[in-house]
Amino acid sequence: MNRTLQITLALLALAAAILTTGCGEKSEPDLSSISDSTSDIPSTIAFTKGGGIAGVAEKLVISPTDIVRASYANGEPLKQIPFETGQLDKARDAVAAIDFDTLEVPSAPPGADEFSYSLAYGADRVAGSESALTQDPSLARAIGALGTMLEGGRPAPEGSGQAG
Repeated sequence: MNRTLQITLALLALAAAILTTGCGEKSEPDLSSISDSTSDIPSTIAFTKGGGIAGVAEKLVISPTDIVRASYANGEPLKQIPFETGQLDKARDAVAAIDFDTLEVPSAPPGADEFSYSLAYGADRVAGSESALTQDPSLARAIGALGTMLEGGRPAPEGSGQAG
């Protein structure tokens, strides 16, 4: 085989491998992974964020007694995280404002490198792609508020010199 052709084929294989590496799961979050115990307590909030180019797998659970726990990687156990009272109030208010009974979420698979979300509030549950869920203003506010809480509790990267 011609040496130039061999190099070209090797570069194409390498480019294909690079493009597919790091792309997270594109399916919607698995609602069955959220404990059914949330349906017994109407004020428990369970929120997941998945997908994206880095393959994000994050979960946030707010208990009725305002204990906030999160995990930032697939399979990582939930750990209590710090939060500001104002953030918690904003998140609870945003989730409580969602009218789950009349909510209409377009059924569409997530786009390339798009996040998927799921939200459980008592017996009410919704899941879908970022573009589908954020079409509803109340869901967009709730996703924003819950995402802010996730980011605020994220441990500092190792070696950053910040307490985690």
